[in-house]
Amino acid sequence: MLLVEGATEKRLIPELMEHRGVSWIRDDQTFAVQIVPYGGISNMLAPGELETAAKTSRLEALGIIFDADGLHDDGTTRWASMRRRCADVGVDLPTTPPSDGYIGQTSAGTRFGVWMMPDNTDRGMLETFLLRLIPSEQDPLYAHALESVTKAKGLNAPFRVVHEHKAIIHSWLSWQDAPGAQLHEAVKFRLLDPNSTNADSFCRWFRQLYSL
Repeated sequence: MLLVEGATEKRLIPELMEHRGVSWIRDDQTFAVQIVPYGGISNMLAPGELETAAKTSRLEALGIIFDADGLHDDGTTRWASMRRRCADVGVDLPTTPPSDGYIGQTSAGTRFGVWMMPDNTDRGMLETFLLRLIPSEQDPLYAHALESVTKAKGLNAPFRVVHEHKAIIHSWLSWQDAPGAQLHEAVKFRLLDPNSTNADSFCRWFRQLYSL
């Protein structure tokens, strides 16, 4: 089972991993990994949620993916918040996120993994990770998207600064053929490069966690 913030991750991760050689639909028509979207990190971190997921029948491995961006009202980082909640299922996350993702065990012996987008180190989100998958031949168009978003912000475009990378990638996608692909479609149809070395660390963490 994999817990994610939203439906975008639920649609995108299978596309990425299939390009990386994972058979997502098994012979018995079940999925390699059950992905559960929570509609935001606050719902994921709500009391009882991780405990319930960890007690799922016949659970072999439990993973969590969440964005680094944003600070809680008390000023602590999302990793610190996740660390406190994971303690409730018997997982002692390190104080600092491991650069290659965390894999350990719950108190019940279930494999347990955590990945903080984009790379466990930088501020950002899923879209930050995906911007790194833009093919190099598209660098001039990516630079134009960045310039355009910066200019739009200067013209009082109302998007929040924390969502700058969302604005950039969707601007870039609006100029592709066909314009306006969703993020999982961009991976599926290789507008974004699923085999980019910038995705290697995440894919290695995923395959190790789920023994795929």
